[in-house]
Amino acid sequence: MEWRKAREYIIWLLLAVNIVLFCTNLYRANDTVVSAGRIADVTSVLKSRGITLDCSLPNKYRPMAQLYTQNHSYDYIKLQNLFMSGKSDIKRTERYNSVVFTSGNSSLVIRGGSIEYVDTLSSSFDSSEAAAAYCGTIADNINSLFGDYEFYSSEVIDGGYSVKYYSKYNNRNVFSNFLYFTIKGELLNIALNYSDIQESSGRRSIKGSDEAVFAAIDSILSDHPEGCLISDVEQGYYDSQLSAADENYALPCYIIRAGGGEYFVNAYTGEML
Repeated sequence: MEWRKAREYIIWLLLAVNIVLFCTNLYRANDTVVSAGRIADVTSVLKSRGITLDCSLPNKYRPMAQLYTQNHSYDYIKLQNLFMSGKSDIKRTERYNSVVFTSGNSSLVIRGGSIEYVDTLSSSFDSSEAAAAYCGTIADNINSLFGDYEFYSSEVIDGGYSVKYYSKYNNRNVFSNFLYFTIKGELLNIALNYSDIQESSGRRSIKGSDEAVFAAIDSILSDHPEGCLISDVEQGYYDSQLSAADENYALPCYIIRAGGGEYFVNAYTGEML
């Protein structure tokens, strides 16, 4: 009797081990790695063209689905209260498919899923930390009304500060759902784009990060013929149409940051967006 129980236990244990191995092999079958040799190859090609790869490359690339996007339906009254609270003599006009609110030197322009706000601050900031904290309060207010922006970066730029936020999907940035703050002296500019997103059916294989970098070389050199540094390569999603249409798709992409610019590559086809 005891031997029968032990045999049944062993059978169930072996069955469980086989299930785990099957799932592991299935996962690895969809998980492709950029080898050290491929990274060395792209680094060598870049160097021959005067471009330095100053970052690590994403070394895994699993199949990804494109995201279905649709313009968010804004409440214009709430947007006015959010951005222009305390302003006097606010005027609303509509032109070229845009809704515009103005008050003195302040303006709020809404077009499709895009919003741009310009204002003059009462004082300037003396550090990127102070600027980021100020922008963080505004981002929290925006997220309480709509959106799911997460902090990405804060940096010093020529004459001021730049603070960036993005939405995320499956822990990857959706680069077309952005919230950018630019502060130069007492001038504040807020640019944001927001779309409601959900995953479409079907995942497809994507290109490796080395192939994406190869695809971007000509565009980078066109802007920086003398060469430059590639400071970052990241997987994410990007809707190249932004808010030009009510319905669109955010495609899996690579963003390549080089020479202060951003270059997007379609992760399905390896073509520049």
